[in-house]
Amino acid sequence: MCNYTPSSGSSGGGPGGSGDAPSGDPPDAPSRLRNLDTYETAADYISSLNSDEEWITYDSTTGNYTISSVEAFVTHCKSASKDVGAFDDLSKSQAENKLFGISYSTYTKHFDSIMANLLTNKASTYSSYNDWSSSYPTDYTNDLSVTDKLGKTISYRVNMYNPMYYLNSYYEGYKSSDVADYFRINTGITQGDTSSVVEMNLFLALTNYGKSVAFTTVWNQGHTEAERSGDADDNFISWIAEIEGVSDSTTGTTSTTSDTTSDEDDDPQTISTNSNSLKLNSFIIISLILCLI
Repeated sequence: MCNYTPSSGSSGGGPGGSGDAPSGDPPDAPSRLRNLDTYETAADYISSLNSDEEWITYDSTTGNYTISSVEAFVTHCKSASKDVGAFDDLSKSQAENKLFGISYSTYTKHFDSIMANLLTNKASTYSSYNDWSSSYPTDYTNDLSVTDKLGKTISYRVNMYNPMYYLNSYYEGYKSSDVADYFRINTGITQGDTSSVVEMNLFLALTNYGKSVAFTTVWNQGHTEAERSGDADDNFISWIAEIEGVSDSTTGTTSTTSDTTSDEDDDPQTISTNSNSLKLNSFIIISLILCLI
């Protein structure tokens, strides 16, 4: 990790993965972000990030910083961790290929119609690469034509799995579902499993839909349960407790900011991970542990 910790007496200063959890440790942050040094000042820390080239400008007076460009940010903080095809790769080896698999047919399936169109329309161009296979276009188009036992297509199944299908007017499913009122999205700034804008788009779509979104970006963390401090489970439980206005045994505090608690929850004393100990009234809470742009 890369830490800035003020010395005593000094002033401090200055935001897709697969469905299966990857084996081993989460992907490393870029080299500039994964050292364990402690710096005397924020300026020293910024200087270390600029060791190869200056891409961050720091104002010690205001504590603000700027980056030279989005490209520089991606270069230094957002190394891609997926190969061509990302979640729907050419060999159908991703967990998402299993997710959209159909049991009575081949278990794994291609599902990305954009990828299918690219492979079909650009076949003559891609054929010049030595790892190209002429079967790629048909592999994708054949899988996309399969239906499940309920007669649903792969594209229908993808839409069911895509929250934006219900949140954005670009899609036919816009406003066709009851959307939860509360969301918690924590995202590690160095995650490279998805595009730089995936979680930001979800946050903006939910906000535009009128939902309450606790959106937090976490410096120097990747595709993991990213938290700025504390334990992910405890923080999630505390967030639920705040919404419900119930006592949280992990913090010993009671929130009174929510008006959504039902009559039967008027005098709760504790909250636990047992689902029977926590009443979630009329809304569904979803915690999205993603990682940032």
